[in-house]
Amino acid sequence: VIDFELATVGDPREDLGYFKAYAQAAPPDLIDESPDDFLSRYRKITGFSEEQVNPLVMTYFLVLGVIGVVSQIANVGSAMAKGETSSTNIAFNLDNLLFGQAAWMAATDALEAALDGEVN
Repeated sequence: VIDFELATVGDPREDLGYFKAYAQAAPPDLIDESPDDFLSRYRKITGFSEEQVNPLVMTYFLVLGVIGVVSQIANVGSAMAKGETSSTNIAFNLDNLLFGQAAWMAATDALEAALDGEVN
């Protein structure tokens, strides 16, 4: 699958995680209203199994999605601070680093709990 936004070949579940991150950032989070229904519809449309797409898998791909966005924001912010770019778009997006950290912490807590056997 080609990801046209990032011009990469990758797993389509990366978009699911990326979408989940944005859903959390811009309320209302329509996924959290009924995650089982949302993921069931996603599986029906994509043909993925429940093992391939479930809340834990979505959380894993959320972490991957947040890493990419936060990395890009940090790199452009660094370039702006060094005077290597005059783009002001980054000033608007720098606050997303805080959201990225919050999403990262919540997601890694959920993944650690799953690894410890605290979640099915």
